[in-house]
Amino acid sequence: MAAELEAVRASARSAYEARRRENEDADSTARDARRGVIAERLADAVKHEREIETLERFGSNTRETRMQLARLSDALEKTLLFLDGVDATGDDGVRAARKDAVRRVVALADRVDAMLALIEG
Repeated sequence: MAAELEAVRASARSAYEARRRENEDADSTARDARRGVIAERLADAVKHEREIETLERFGSNTRETRMQLARLSDALEKTLLFLDGVDATGDDGVRAARKDAVRRVVALADRVDAMLALIEG
């Protein structure tokens, strides 16, 4: 009877460990996916940064420049809304990546707003 009980306990322990490893793998995959999505959005923001730099250097008070700035402002706002929706519950790495991305996007949005304020006088 004791041997049978020990066999049942060993089987239950083994099943528990297998489920735990599966859950850890799933958590790791989800965490990596969230970090990847944040990195993609940050890469998009870097592309916008290049456009902003070009407009800062060569932009003028034209309708085209104002429309480009409005488009950039809209794109950056959408990026911020997307980043706000990324779940970082319990993962400091994802939280830090999101926080860094938000800071960079906000800084870019501030630059766009400053240019719009200059143009609109």
